[in-house]
Amino acid sequence: MTVVSRECRRANRRRRVSPARSIAPIVLTLAALAALAVGGAGCKRTAPVAPDGNGARPELTPLEELPVAATQDLPPVVQEQIEAEIRAAREHSDDPARVARVAMLFHAHGFPDAARRWYNAALERAVRLEAAWQTFLYRYYISDLESRDGNPHAPAATMSLALSQQPEDIHGLLRLAMLMHVVYEAPLADESTRPTTAQLRRAYTRVIDRDNRIAPAHFGLGRIELAAGNLAEAAEHFKTAITLAPDYLEARDALIGVYEQMDRPQEAQTLREQAGPQRSDNGYVDPYMADFRRLTSQASARVEHALRLLKQGITAEAERELLAMIAENPQDAVALDALGTILMSKLVSAEPAERGALLREASERFRAAAQADPTFTQPKINFAMAVRASGDQSAALELMRSMARYVPHDWRVRYYLGDWLAGEAQERSQADGPVAAQPLYLEAIAELETSLELNPLNMFAVASLADVLQATGRYEEVHLLLRRAVQRTPDDPGIANKLALLLATSDVPSIRNPVEAVRIMLRVVEVTGIRIPEYLETLAISYEAMEDYEAAFRAISDAMDEAALAGDVDMKDRLSVVRARIEAKRMGQ
Repeated sequence: MTVVSRECRRANRRRRVSPARSIAPIVLTLAALAALAVGGAGCKRTAPVAPDGNGARPELTPLEELPVAATQDLPPVVQEQIEAEIRAAREHSDDPARVARVAMLFHAHGFPDAARRWYNAALERAVRLEAAWQTFLYRYYISDLESRDGNPHAPAATMSLALSQQPEDIHGLLRLAMLMHVVYEAPLADESTRPTTAQLRRAYTRVIDRDNRIAPAHFGLGRIELAAGNLAEAAEHFKTAITLAPDYLEARDALIGVYEQMDRPQEAQTLREQAGPQRSDNGYVDPYMADFRRLTSQASARVEHALRLLKQGITAEAERELLAMIAENPQDAVALDALGTILMSKLVSAEPAERGALLREASERFRAAAQADPTFTQPKINFAMAVRASGDQSAALELMRSMARYVPHDWRVRYYLGDWLAGEAQERSQADGPVAAQPLYLEAIAELETSLELNPLNMFAVASLADVLQATGRYEEVHLLLRRAVQRTPDDPGIANKLALLLATSDVPSIRNPVEAVRIMLRVVEVTGIRIPEYLETLAISYEAMEDYEAAFRAISDAMDEAALAGDVDMKDRLSVVRARIEAKRMGQ
């Protein structure tokens, strides 16, 4: 029997709960955060519920055919992490992010052949979804994997292919320039494959033209000018690199060498005498590789073990594990963030008088994690959630808007921002009318659409976007959105439920189709394996739209029974209104 999680059931309900009135949705979101961070919808799904299976779905490499590396020499917690990710990938076999997660772990722990096969499978799935950002990112990681093979050409070619999906990505452009530089300096049997000086100069210049604060780009351009004999130009670029990153030892040494060649010994001596650091720091952090290292670290494996304990209800042991990690390393950003998540999870059962202290402590953990690792986005998201849970929705929205500017490709940020804006818009519409809410609705739509471009399998974003479009009267767009979502994730009961409800209740003749709605919901009820009141209600409404009031009455009565068993008084009260309406029609036949 399939158990549909409470998080998924609540996330797929069609009526929005105002965040100002309840902290439960935030806590439930935090509880599902580990799944959301790497996957799409984050809900376990079972057999397909799509009504007709419309839409071409190209064949993909079955995950069972992919190699599983021999990991027995790795630490037990890492072995557990890899096994858990393989299981998750197989359960969500259409999700490229899940498949790529396995590839990343094999990549990080020294299994290049297995990593390459899993990356290719992730790419197949991303390409089928037309997920340009994911396609770019997985090729980015493949390029890193190839750079360890000793063949200088392959990583540059792969990085160039990645940039075809995101041609303006500054980090991809820098990486391509640096990989081209490796080819430029490599001993090659075929000189025709070596980039020209002009090509390499253009590659670095493309980076500097977009952001002139990246010291490695100036350093690389300086090296090219030096190789070309342009000493003055090389010196200027090395000086710029040092100005941007004073601890950039390689740039300092290169400038000393240039000064000596230019017969400027005093300036070279001055640079030598300046006290320098023990380690070079070029001031640049590659955010994609920072995420890679964080997600594949042993600390991450330990944190994921603790979060699995949390999901099993073993909260105290999970908390002890994280506190032990922080005792070992007070700057462990991953453990600090996870501990904050556990503190937030306690809000659901905490007494009202205790919630303030829990929120403050969780917020401090999230803030400490963000300070320990400024490239780590998750604690910043969680901090914004804690601010919102405290009741300051405006401040939370501004925090999320700021993150959207600085990490524009993080689908989680765009999703939460869009979803929160949708809630604000609904409240504004109720208070001041739909015209006053229009700007918020439009901003919410833009953010949710961006989130779906970045991660097409985020069914939470689909559900939220469908609600916003429906609230603004864009019914044809809702219909197309839900149709496409069902084609992409035919086994997601929540989205199928939303489509069926639209088909049963729409006043638009081209959309309304209660017969199909009933067919969809019978399949949903069958494959979910348990009787969920929301789904039974939609089945009842669909029968009602067909004017089969006897079947509608049976379904709504079943829904009320299930709501009563679950102790959901609000749901039972709502269903009683629907049953009264159906019963009146039934008696009037």
